[in-house]
Amino acid sequence: MIKRVTGVKYHPGHVWRLLGALDWTLQRPAKRAKERNETAIRHWVTTRWPAVKKTLGVAGPGSSSKTRAASRSGRPSAAHGPRAGRPPS
Repeated sequence: MIKRVTGVKYHPGHVWRLLGALDWTLQRPAKRAKERNETAIRHWVTTRWPAVKKTLGVAGPGSSSKTRAASRSGRPSAAHGPRAGRPPS
């Protein structure tokens, strides 16, 4: 649409930068849908959600490696290179 209106072609990744510079954000619904069915939602929450919720933790540890356990700290091990903030000696 930008090219059609202005004659200028932008890369899709750059369009987001332009829109951000203009304070544009993603559209979000301002209110709930008129078609919202509170009874159906309440039924789903009481019947289906407990079953779904129970299966979330079954996957095991968060590591994608089959031979290495997941790190809980989110930081790499200190054995991999110098510490942050200190120049190598």
